[in-house]
Amino acid sequence: MSVSTTIDSTLGVVSSVDAAGSATASSFTVSAGLNLASTSVTAAAGGQSGATALSAGSALYLVAGSGGVRLSATPTVGDVVVVINTTGSAINVYPATGGAVGAAAANAALSVAARNVGTTQGAAMLVCASAAAGA
Repeated sequence: MSVSTTIDSTLGVVSSVDAAGSATASSFTVSAGLNLASTSVTAAAGGQSGATALSAGSALYLVAGSGGVRLSATPTVGDVVVVINTTGSAINVYPATGGAVGAAAANAALSVAARNVGTTQGAAMLVCASAAAGA
């Protein structure tokens, strides 16, 4: 799988993933040695409070459904969360209540684009830079 990445100081966003069959892969590896086992989840509607809660720690999530997912309220600095949108519509990634993703306002969602029909999928790579909830 090839990955094209844009990164700022607090948030890394994977802008495209060459997914040729990788949506069912058991792990995601980048050249720096990061290896994340994949977990399939279904996004839930209902905004931040109704979004599907993601576990603490580093992980790769293959997200189906519509609505959103919510980051853990107990992050650790250095946690890496990769969210790959496997659906045909955008999904939201919410911080834990009171938290923020990057420089966004508290509780604001990060929209992850719809999967492109063909070989690319919408994806986001988030790296915890602060131990504050959802940061």
